[in-house]
Amino acid sequence: MEERFLMARLPPLTILNARHLRGLVTPFYGFSSCVSLADIRDEHGQEYQVYIKAVPQAGDFLVVEILLWGLSKLRDLECPAQAWLMLVPAKSLKALYPEVDWVNEWGEVVPCFVTTSLLADAPQQTCTAPIETEELRRWSQINEAIALVEWLANADANLGNLVRLPKSGGVTYGIIDGGCCLGLSGSASRLDESHLDKLRPKRSGEAIYNKLADAVYGVPLASKEAISVMNAAKVHSQLLQDAEEFFTGEFSRLLSDASLVLQLIRLLRERASLSWLTRNSNAQSGSFSLSLTA
Repeated sequence: MEERFLMARLPPLTILNARHLRGLVTPFYGFSSCVSLADIRDEHGQEYQVYIKAVPQAGDFLVVEILLWGLSKLRDLECPAQAWLMLVPAKSLKALYPEVDWVNEWGEVVPCFVTTSLLADAPQQTCTAPIETEELRRWSQINEAIALVEWLANADANLGNLVRLPKSGGVTYGIIDGGCCLGLSGSASRLDESHLDKLRPKRSGEAIYNKLADAVYGVPLASKEAISVMNAAKVHSQLLQDAEEFFTGEFSRLLSDASLVLQLIRLLRERASLSWLTRNSNAQSGSFSLSLTA
């Protein structure tokens, strides 16, 4: 029953094209991708103002953005209610970002990740350290968020990539900008077998610096916080099992190498295990560095 419910929450993303784009409005800077506000009309004719995220070599970038959005949704963390893939004309992006070379393997279009805003009719502001740190510690989902950052090897989950949102008389937060998940550096790196192997759960593997954990608790984590994060991670394996069909389908549309898709799913499965978090307790200071001793 629960599996069917979860799968219903992640249907395949609809692909929109140029006829659905009414116009790119405003560019934003400081993200791992070219982000712009845009007006679109979806496949049902409904009009939205959305955020369009684009990089020239879109496949790998779209994979990690879909990962962050999909797993945030399954974890009930704040995330955009709706998302699409859109084939945006390269010339439209060139007009907004003339300094970027938009030549890519898809020809005259660039596949982009498109979402609605995080919370309708709510002001969205990013956090600034150290003002928000105490508030973040009181956030009921902070351990779920730290665990997700670690699972996805999000190398840039700093406070500037959190959006503060009012909710039920208090505040909540949403993680934005998934372009550095799986240890990527925006459009500057690619997913391949060698890169994925570095993220595999093994004692000699490379640890990703968990900026969110460090900002909130400091690393290495003390015993109490480490156990709280591990408890939050217990659902990861089941979440991936429930959503594996969705992610496999989306990755297969974006990555031409079928074996790479399988390796990516395998990596996510391995990093979801609690045994990896325990093994990772020996990682060097500045990494997640779970400390399970008092």
